[in-house]
Amino acid sequence: MHEYSMMVDIVEAALKSIENYEVEKVDKVFLDVGELTFLNPVQLQFSFKILTEENILKGAELIIKEKKAEVECTSCGYRGPLQNQPEENHFRIPQIFCPKCNGKINLLSGRECILRNIQMSVKDENEDG
Repeated sequence: MHEYSMMVDIVEAALKSIENYEVEKVDKVFLDVGELTFLNPVQLQFSFKILTEENILKGAELIIKEKKAEVECTSCGYRGPLQNQPEENHFRIPQIFCPKCNGKINLLSGRECILRNIQMSVKDENEDG
């Protein structure tokens, strides 16, 4: 279950990114996940809930946006999305070819997992206390 280990890193990154703010509450955490990471959103959500039970992220909503893979063909110059990847790619190292000419491709996107944004409430600097 690589979703859990990936979420450990994401939660650590989120906590580090907000440590210099006087955070009252974290409302939402935005995550971009490439389709070729093969990360299961349900397992990511579950892992996030478990890993945030005892920190400032508790109760925050995890919003996952899937990012489609984009490729560029070294033969015909096609640039665009992949099309209908075989199901077996989920179980072995994927063999990915150009959807137009079946040539070799350069992968431009689809393997990323990015902590995009954190929506939070911070203590007002003008408040006394």
